[in-house]
Amino acid sequence: MGWSDEDVQGICEMAKDPLLMANQGFLVLAEPAHEGQLIGVLSLTRIPGQAHEAGIGLWLAADARYRGFGSEAIRLASELCWQSGIHLITLGTTSSNTAMQRCYLAAGADLFDTGENELPDGRVVEACWYRIQNPRETPQNEAT
Repeated sequence: MGWSDEDVQGICEMAKDPLLMANQGFLVLAEPAHEGQLIGVLSLTRIPGQAHEAGIGLWLAADARYRGFGSEAIRLASELCWQSGIHLITLGTTSSNTAMQRCYLAAGADLFDTGENELPDGRVVEACWYRIQNPRETPQNEAT
């Protein structure tokens, strides 16, 4: 939530080294039909103090929006999470970003909270928070 164009440019530079990106929790998306064209960046971050939870952040280039790339990237990242022992993924966006909210819902997320959120640059925005539960986990499994 709240990535600037400068943030994305920095991520593009780091993307030249996929190992560095993986170690930082980023997955770089490129459309096969347009080799070398960045269509989006997905960040996957473990939640501190929560061994089985992760957060996903997503940015898509303007010409990659409304084409299903975002929800597909979230589904792929979710599968990696489930294979890594993650049980719960949290995603957030601004309440005005209805396109990203639809993307999260299409990826299987459920809205669980709304409220004010302070961005890294100090701005305060109204935010919507979504979660995706590992479908292979049952409440009994989560208690153990």
